[in-house]
Amino acid sequence: MSDKSDEYKICGGICLIAILIGIIWWAFTTYPLLTSLILGIIFLGVISFPIYDYFQRHRGLIRYKGLKYGTPEQIEKWKQEEFEREQIAKGLIKYKGKWITPEDLHKLKEISRVLKERKEFERKQKERGLVKFIDRHGIERWGTLKQVKEWKRIDLGLRNNFSDFSPREFECFIGELFKRMGYLVEMERYTKDFGIDLVAKKGNDIIVIQVKKWKKGHNIGPDVVRSVLGAMWKVRANKAIIITTSDFTVLAREQAKGAPVELWNCTILERLVEKYFLSQASQKWHYDKEEIRRRALELLSQGSLTLKELAELLGIDERSAFIASLRESKYDSIIDAFLVYGKDIVEVKVEGEDPNFVRMQLDKRIEVRGLRDKVKTSVVNNVLYLEKVR
Repeated sequence: MSDKSDEYKICGGICLIAILIGIIWWAFTTYPLLTSLILGIIFLGVISFPIYDYFQRHRGLIRYKGLKYGTPEQIEKWKQEEFEREQIAKGLIKYKGKWITPEDLHKLKEISRVLKERKEFERKQKERGLVKFIDRHGIERWGTLKQVKEWKRIDLGLRNNFSDFSPREFECFIGELFKRMGYLVEMERYTKDFGIDLVAKKGNDIIVIQVKKWKKGHNIGPDVVRSVLGAMWKVRANKAIIITTSDFTVLAREQAKGAPVELWNCTILERLVEKYFLSQASQKWHYDKEEIRRRALELLSQGSLTLKELAELLGIDERSAFIASLRESKYDSIIDAFLVYGKDIVEVKVEGEDPNFVRMQLDKRIEVRGLRDKVKTSVVNNVLYLEKVR
């Protein structure tokens, strides 16, 4: 006999017992028959649920809600369906097993589109025999093996302040920089004479150039400025440029005021090197990388994007992607803390990192967050400062 047959028999037995109780009640009391039957039915209601519950559990079913019973698999399915109805009621959409807002879905679809375009772009570049190069800023370029070799050497020089270049190699490198800027450059003739390393000519301009490959923190003083200005007449130059991998003292800048001399510190040099050497890529990956990066890191923090997908998007390994996400939050935390801080200018403690690199990262976050009218950064004597804009 089946379980259902047993269930029907028990329910039928309960009904008969309720009727018998009602008749007995009627026989031994002064209550009318109808009243007695109603009381019997009430009694039935009181005792039937525990019996029904026992019978369902005996069949291996579990109570879910109210009188709804089912197997563990059914209950799990009902819970999932109820959860999905709640998410839909909140306006969320299911995407790859996750519930997200329509805005986040749009961001994810945009990122997915970029990832597909990126893979197709990389395939075409490899077919052309080009090699990928990612510099210290995470900017991606594609070029020939010869180009990539040059980019790596220059990028390494920018990383370590050209410490791998000998003084003579560095002078030649600066000479090549001016050639790419459209100048005719003379080197050998004036070396060791008059404190002039290079002479650059273009049109009516004759420029004497003094190159100082010094360590950061060892700044150029006013004596070098006076020496170069005094040597200009030897070659009838109308302008002088002093180039250093460090910076200039306050007195040196005062000495140069009003004089036909330009002072190029490490920041200016870096910008020009990137423009005339590293920007000459055969192919670049063209898309708003900073905007996609911002969206991707935001979705990563929400759990809507995996670390692997972020790494693929940025063209780096997962460890670098993880460090990037940490740096992003770190720089945002510095900016947020400063904005609620009472003082107008504060010194930012930088341990184990180049202040100029940290400043560059902070400037990127300030630009992305639209805070240019509220916060500005500066580096003075290798010390990083944040200042409120008034």
